[in-house]
Amino acid sequence: MTPDPARTIARAVEMIVQDGQITVSGRTVHRYVVGLAERQLIEATLRRHRGNQVATAIALGINRATLRKKIRLYAL
Repeated sequence: MTPDPARTIARAVEMIVQDGQITVSGRTVHRYVVGLAERQLIEATLRRHRGNQVATAIALGINRATLRKKIRLYAL
């Protein structure tokens, strides 16, 4: 059974907040959590479209140049 991504993210956020952390890995908690979710979303969508960046960008509703920038940012 595949774990529910929303629950996984919610659990991680809850742990960070309970610990009272303001930053994680040098980034604000907000930026850290958004980055984690975004990376996973892009990675899964790329897999679904077998690496086709045009199809992935369309599915995500973003420009292909933006997708390429995020692929470099997250080293995908």
